[in-house]
Amino acid sequence: MKKILLFLLFFIIPWNISWASFLNNNPNYIKIDASMKDNIYIEKNTPESIRYEPPYYVIKGKIFSENFELQAIGSITVLFYYNDEKKEAYYKPIGFSTYSSDGKLLQYTDKDEVMNKIEPGTIVESIADLYFLICYQKCFFPIC
Repeated sequence: MKKILLFLLFFIIPWNISWASFLNNNPNYIKIDASMKDNIYIEKNTPESIRYEPPYYVIKGKIFSENFELQAIGSITVLFYYNDEKKEAYYKPIGFSTYSSDGKLLQYTDKDEVMNKIEPGTIVESIADLYFLICYQKCFFPIC
């Protein structure tokens, strides 16, 4: 019994604690989606309004992925483009980051990806709408 307790104490429990990431139970991050393999978050205090010229808006924000299969945390910095007249929105990834479980930036890579239309019913639509709500205190899509 003592050996089992020591085994749990020194091998199993520390491994589980070591994977608790800076995203868990942190009021600065909002969990958007969860699955068996990962959790998706946004950082609510850092979206940046790049353009505010109604009906056109551009917001820069980050999407975080906590991948349990790879035991990795990554983020994508994204520009969200909104056209309020047409009720259309697009997103363009501009940077990728990896982090340690305590939030230390391990790597950042600038990217110039293509712009993609945000499709209804996707996680990206929810994220774009939430960032719009945070920045301008109103919803963009009718899902909000």
